[in-house]
Amino acid sequence: MPLQSDVITQALVQELLAKGIAAARAGQRRRARRYLSQATTLDPTNEKAWLWLSGVVNDYQLMLACLNKVLALNPHNPRAQAGAKWVRARIAVRAHAGLRWVRGRPRRRTDVFAGKLPPWVAEQPPVRPARTEPTEHRRWTWLALAIAMMVLLILLILLVVRPAGAAAWLPFLATPTPTIAERTAALFAEFEVAWDERDWASALDYLAEIENLDASYPKLREGQWATHLFWGQQLAADGQLDEALAHFEQALESMPGEPIAHWERTITAHYLAGKERYTAGDWAVAVDHLTTVYKMDQDFHDVQPLLADAHYQLARQFQEAGQLPEAQAEYERALEIAPDGQDAQDGLAEVVALLTPPTPTPTPVPSPPAQTGKRIEINLTEQHLYVWEGDQLVYDWVCSTGGYGSPTVPGNYQVLDKIPNAYASTWDLQMPYWLGIYYAGTLENGIHALPILSNGQRLWEGYLGQRVSYGCVILSTEAARTLYHWAEVGTPVIIHY
Repeated sequence: MPLQSDVITQALVQELLAKGIAAARAGQRRRARRYLSQATTLDPTNEKAWLWLSGVVNDYQLMLACLNKVLALNPHNPRAQAGAKWVRARIAVRAHAGLRWVRGRPRRRTDVFAGKLPPWVAEQPPVRPARTEPTEHRRWTWLALAIAMMVLLILLILLVVRPAGAAAWLPFLATPTPTIAERTAALFAEFEVAWDERDWASALDYLAEIENLDASYPKLREGQWATHLFWGQQLAADGQLDEALAHFEQALESMPGEPIAHWERTITAHYLAGKERYTAGDWAVAVDHLTTVYKMDQDFHDVQPLLADAHYQLARQFQEAGQLPEAQAEYERALEIAPDGQDAQDGLAEVVALLTPPTPTPTPVPSPPAQTGKRIEINLTEQHLYVWEGDQLVYDWVCSTGGYGSPTVPGNYQVLDKIPNAYASTWDLQMPYWLGIYYAGTLENGIHALPILSNGQRLWEGYLGQRVSYGCVILSTEAARTLYHWAEVGTPVIIHY
């Protein structure tokens, strides 16, 4: 016949199991975890309690741990085998998803079933709490009450009649002191609750208590690493980068060399250092740090505008010091990051103009009128190009002619040559749809589309209608293409104010 305490324990386990399963079926996962955890604590050999607990925990690793408990008790349990296979597949998928998914976002709970039970427990019929026969139940109840009354009577006699005897008996009646293993297990359960709530400070407090009890506790370092890492990511997402960096460093203290925490610490440290040097006006050092961040993640906070402006400021610094090639390189890097930066576009055009040697003023050579009736007219005052066939105006486009340091020279010319895409080695420019019209010294000026820099950017885009070129006549790409196919070699070109 079993001991009375064993019978009561098993009845309590069955009651907790029934409540846990009912809560799980109702979608109350947290309540189900509480009941089922208590059931497995009272009876660690209860196969069914471990199986149901695997279906309501919020982490794949915990699911697998519960299923492994079932398989340790019964290696042939088909539901546990299917569940373990299912969970391992999910863990493998997330392991190969890379590191980026955790960057800069707070951790979400792994509530993968959104209120639904996983397949290895969903099909099980509901479990009702086991009940003893009414007669036997009453008999054991009365017996338990009788024993309790006897114990209370003995205590009363010892305390009132023989105090010395009470002192001798009370230690045996006291609750046993929990072992270190039991205390650490209870603390880790509290840690998991705090983790579910993303209460990172409380989670770390529980881990500190565990470390004081047992510094070699198996899950201690991993728990410290994960808590510091995810707390740091939440702080980083909220813009509190100094605090986030401290947590990333503590995560690496718990697990040195761990790649996710190392990545987070590296990008955060370089960003903070780069922003500090940017604020101090130390442009070269700021560029070094911010470039590291930009290469790791171009969308990390505001690194893109910061780095573009640091390159621009460094270019201005070089330009003021007379280091024009270095200034040109920095303007180009600024435009690679922010192609629409107007200040960088203006600075680059200014530096390129300064680096371009002046060209001699050409001597216009009048050309005989062509017999086709076609002619091109360029009005320098209006910054317009007109295309005529006889007395009929065929096209009328806005254009840009030479700037004040290298003006387009008025005169009567003609189309000397046609090149689909000419190259100007002096300025390292591609000039699509080229129509050569006159020579200025050894260089030929012409009509062409917006020139293209070596980095792919179109120079002077947005400036049509203003005098910005080095002497050529600039059209939009579409207009230059149309004129290129319309004009012929020998077509007259008339430039005037």
